[in-house]
Amino acid sequence: MRSVSDLGVRLSGVAVGILLQALAGCSDPNSPGTGAIEVTVTTVGAERHPNGYSVGLDGGAGQLVAVNGSVTVTGLKAGDHTVVLGDIAPCTLNGSNPRNVSVVAGSTTQVAFALSCSGAVSVAGVWDWTERISPPGGYTCSDTGSYAFAQVGPSFTGTSDQVGSCSGFGNVIDNTRSDPLSSGLVFTGDSLRFKVVACVYRGVVSGDPPSSINGVVSCDTLNRPQGTWQAHPGGPPATVTVSPDSLRKLVGDSGQLTVALRDAAGSRVFRRPI
Repeated sequence: MRSVSDLGVRLSGVAVGILLQALAGCSDPNSPGTGAIEVTVTTVGAERHPNGYSVGLDGGAGQLVAVNGSVTVTGLKAGDHTVVLGDIAPCTLNGSNPRNVSVVAGSTTQVAFALSCSGAVSVAGVWDWTERISPPGGYTCSDTGSYAFAQVGPSFTGTSDQVGSCSGFGNVIDNTRSDPLSSGLVFTGDSLRFKVVACVYRGVVSGDPPSSINGVVSCDTLNRPQGTWQAHPGGPPATVTVSPDSLRKLVGDSGQLTVALRDAAGSRVFRRPI
C-alpha cells in the first residue's frame, strides 16, 4: 500500500516534468509547425563592399547582412521558400541566386553564399588635370596641373601642383600653388573622392587600365564655388623650358633656375623625371 507521501513525490515529479517541457518550448523561436532559415555570407575582398548585402525571402523586403556575417529568419511555415541575396555588385556570387530552400518544422535550414569582390581600381601615379571653377557672382578660376597619387588598397593620399588664374571684377589673380591631397578613397563602381585644402573632388575612373577621370568639384569657401575637372595619366613632358636660358655668376655665387614642363597641348605639368 502506497503512502500519501509517496504519492506526493510522484505528483511533484510529474509537475516538474511538465514545467520543464513548457520552458523548453518557450526557448524555441519557432511556433509549432514552423521552422527557420539561417543565411551565412562570406566575402573575399570585402573592402570593396563595406555596406553589406540584403537578404530577401519569398519576394519580401530585404534584411541587411554584413559582408562576412549571418542573419536568421524565424517563424517560417514548413515547406519550400526562396532566398535571394541582393545589392552584390560589383562582386561575383558563387552558385545560384536566388535559391530554393526547404524548411522543416522545428529546425533551422542553413543557406551559405560565397562572394568575391575585385580589388580597388588603382589610380596610383601621376595624373595631369584641368579644372574650371565658377562661384556664383564671383571669380572664375581656370587651372591646370598634376596630381601625384600614392594608393594603399582603396585609400590614397598625394600632392597637387598647379598653375592658373582666377579672373573677375576686372582683376586677375595668380592661382599657382602646391598643396597636399587627403581623404582619397576609391569606391565600388570605380568612383573616387579626395580633398585638396577646402575643395572636395569627386569623379569616375574610366578605362582598363585607367585612362581618364572626369568629375565635379565643390569648395567650402565664400560663395561655395563649384566646377568640373578632368584628368589623364601623365606621360613624358613634350617640352622643357629653363629660365633664364643663361646665367653668369662669379665663383662662389649662387643662382636660381626655373624649369617649366609642358605636355603636347602646351599645358604645364609637374613631377616628371627629366
